[in-house]
Amino acid sequence: MSDQAQADSHSDSLCSSQVRGGRHLLVLSSAGKPIFSLQHGDETSVADLAALVAAIVSFVQRGGDEIRHVRAGATSLAFLVRGPLYLVASSSCGDTVPYLSRQLAALHAQLLSVLTSKVEEVFARNAGFDLRSLLGGTDRALQRMLRGATSSPSLLLQAPPAMRAPPALRGELTRRLRRNRPAPLLFAFADDQSQSWLPLCLPHFNERGFLHAHLLHYAYTATSLGQSTSPLLPAGSPYAEPAALERLLRRYQRAQARTHAKGRDGPAHEYFAASDSELVVAWRGAGFELYVALWPLIQLPAAAAACSQLLRWLRREEKALFLTYTKY
Repeated sequence: MSDQAQADSHSDSLCSSQVRGGRHLLVLSSAGKPIFSLQHGDETSVADLAALVAAIVSFVQRGGDEIRHVRAGATSLAFLVRGPLYLVASSSCGDTVPYLSRQLAALHAQLLSVLTSKVEEVFARNAGFDLRSLLGGTDRALQRMLRGATSSPSLLLQAPPAMRAPPALRGELTRRLRRNRPAPLLFAFADDQSQSWLPLCLPHFNERGFLHAHLLHYAYTATSLGQSTSPLLPAGSPYAEPAALERLLRRYQRAQARTHAKGRDGPAHEYFAASDSELVVAWRGAGFELYVALWPLIQLPAAAAACSQLLRWLRREEKALFLTYTKY
């Protein structure tokens, strides 16, 4: 096993042993007051941590710079400063800094959806205002969103998943929604408490038997459409358990970091990483990104052929997998 594979294995073991204790997200105000914390803990310790983060951010800002990330041993920290809101994520599970930054951006967007952009006006009037009173019970929804992100490839791919349905059915739904949509309505969502309109994407997945002996999992995004897809995981799948799927998604993170790397050598458009559990392949091309987990003993030529065959099928089935007509 390579040194990198051993390091990855150590990170995965550490995260599993800490049972999510290896990740933490914190939102605070520029005055150092905690607003939201992913991990419930002693309020005094959270307040002390918030004050420390505020001091670090302020110190860097006084030097005319902006803090973005810090590495301390096996722990990575990412920072996001948005006006009077400071967001920080830490992980000792092997999560990449870009992935942590996406979590912070998603959390900030969710906070604004609750608090609106008026939050800056609130802090302008009173820098020490306790914003937690405005969150109400939405902190539980924020925690569910963030914890769910670790077991879904959507945040990794930066694309929401599309439900699968035959193109004809999706086309009929689109026509009906366009006929009945009130003119001022741009977007709506539905929940179990109210009735509203949603342009649903319901693709049909035509299950084919190829590569079942070698293909364990995949995550695919059509970057031009901003949508993603991955297979359902039945009981008995190697990644049916949340911990196993989280471990695989962390490996996808590392593969993505290599295919998006900036530096002297530039990004690798194809990347292979073997371990005792699976061979992970990352493939980045024009209009798509594909991440695949294969049988660990498969040879590289066979792995490349399997990914090519899978990609051809995905490109051929895009009309069934994704919402390709979005004008309402």
